[in-house]
Formats: sequence, structure tokens, C-alpha cells
Amino acid sequence: MGDEEIQRRQALSLAQAVGFEPLPRQLKLDEIPQSAKAKLWFLVHSEILASSNTRGDIYDPISIAARNFWVSYAHRMIDEYRSSRQDVINAWKPYFAASTPWWRTLDFIQWMLRNLKSGDFAKGVEHILKSEMTAYRLYESTTIIPVATPEEGAAIFNALDGLTDPASQPIRAHLLQAAKELTGGNFAASARESISAVESYVSSATGKKDFSKAIYALDQKKPLHPAFKEAIIKLYGYTSNEEGVRHPLLTKETAPVTEAEAVFMIGACASFITYLQRTFDQASEV
Repeated sequence: MGDEEIQRRQALSLAQAVGFEPLPRQLKLDEIPQSAKAKLWFLVHSEILASSNTRGDIYDPISIAARNFWVSYAHRMIDEYRSSRQDVINAWKPYFAASTPWWRTLDFIQWMLRNLKSGDFAKGVEHILKSEMTAYRLYESTTIIPVATPEEGAAIFNALDGLTDPASQPIRAHLLQAAKELTGGNFAASARESISAVESYVSSATGKKDFSKAIYALDQKKPLHPAFKEAIIKLYGYTSNEEGVRHPLLTKETAPVTEAEAVFMIGACASFITYLQRTFDQASEV
């Protein structure tokens, strides 16, 4: 990397330097999309309407939750409490504003879950967190937990950081597409693009189109641990065996790939590409 390129990259964030579009939502900790906030507010607003009449009076369970909120959550004086439907809406809606930090929104939702103790409300929250592909899920109907780690997101950035030369663009394109498909909920497509990034790398490095032969060719250049070598071949085999992941669907509309599997695949494949870059690219420079 020349001095000019180093200076250019120092002036940019990592994401800007590699031209990387946003991480898959499932790996984007410390935020939730505004679309998720809007849907969560719709859910809460529906609960308020269901516990009120046409005159705007509220009833249980919202009336109990509203009083608890006023004193225990907002730490306001009880004699200042107002119990109309509109008062409750005015007090709760700000937690879902675009300017409100993500953690305030989720903290309020978690408080609501524990106060309402409603199975239907919990199901609604879980559906929204999943359908909006957030990095958070509901545990035992009362606790919101992250389902990703900073390391998983860093693995993708590390791989892309080494894929800036023109020859690496096909590899990088597969990895970027895997991220897009994961955000879009297309888990089989994401898994396919993730392993295709690895396939593209080993094929480019060895000139062999057959994946296992390419891995063994790399092994000849610099010996891989036998268990490690077999593990990546089996991972490739998983995508080949799952109908509709690497091959056209024959009898099913959707390949049986879960969100958790797709998240694992993009992280594992990105990490393996980084390993190959550090092992073989650096070795060729010696």
C-alpha cells in the first residue's frame, strides 16, 4: 500500500475506506432501525387504545402500568399524575422518537413487558425484533438480549479491509451481497454468498475451480492443520447439501437455513478469508 493510499485511508473511517455498506442489522449492536421503533410504538399504542374507552378514560392493565411508570420509571410525583389516554400517549411516545437513543426505547419496552405480563404483547415484541432483523431478541418473554457480538461484526470489516485491490473485487462483492441478503431476511441466499466469497478466494489463489482441490492446493503451499482443513471443507459441504443454498431449489420454495446459521456463516467465512489473507498473501511476500 503506497503513501498516497495510506493517507487516503487515514482520512476515512474503515467503512468509508473499503466502501462497505452498513453491516447486516443482526450484527449492528447499539442501534435499532426507526422502522422497528415505529412498529413497537404501534404495538404500545394499540395496548393503550384497547384499555380505554371513547371518552379517553383508561382501564387495567394500562392504568396500572401508567401509574407505575409515573412513579417507578419516570420518578415523577404521584399527585402530578394524569390518567387520561392522551396523557399516557404523551408520556410514552417520546421513547420511540427518532432522536431517542436505541437503549431508551428497548429499556422502556422491557419495562412494559415486565409490567403488562401479556403473552400477546410479548409475542408482538418478539415478532418486531425478528422481522426488523435487529441484533436483539426476547428471552423468556421479559428480557431483551443481544444475539450478536462486536467480534462478529469486526470479522467482516477485517476481511473487507484486505479486499481493496481490483483482483479481490469479486470476493468482496460476494461478502457484501451476503450482508445485504442477511439484512433482507434471505438467509439461504446469505449463506450461499458467504461461502461463495471463500470459494472465489481459494479459486483465485490456486486456479482450481473445485473447492476441495483448491483447499488441498493451498495446503501444499503452506500446510494447514488437518482438522482445520477438513472443517472448512465440511462447511462448504453443508452449503452444497442444503437444498437451495448453492443449487436451485427443486421441491421447496425456501432452503432450510435459519437466521442463526446465516449469521454464523457470514462471520465464519469472513474470518476464514482473513486467515487466508494473513497466511498465504503474507507468505507470498516473503
